[in-house]
Amino acid sequence: MLALSAMPGHAQKWVKLDEGLQYDTQSLRVNGNLRQIWAQMDLAPDRKGDDAPVMRMLFEFDCKEPRFRILAIDNYTRKGVLRDKGGNETKTDWSPVTRKHEGEVLMRERICALRG
Repeated sequence: MLALSAMPGHAQKWVKLDEGLQYDTQSLRVNGNLRQIWAQMDLAPDRKGDDAPVMRMLFEFDCKEPRFRILAIDNYTRKGVLRDKGGNETKTDWSPVTRKHEGEVLMRERICALRG
């Protein structure tokens, strides 16, 4: 299931969350209270050109408990050229979503509101 959302040619629909951060609604996978979705962050927003670095992360949000984790991290260029595929070795432990990090709160709220 995860491999399908990361495959080249997978239809993407990027939605802007805030400056430099977007998520792909077409990659959403729902499993009970869990939501998996790809997000991407522009690592050099002031840099011009298609070769600027972009990090794509596969997030998993728990919509029952306020927590999330990252399942994979891949590095691309803005043009979509893969630079480095992190794979499962980049998987993190569950982290709490707290009001200290409004971006995490907003992203969890938006993703948990989506239905697969």
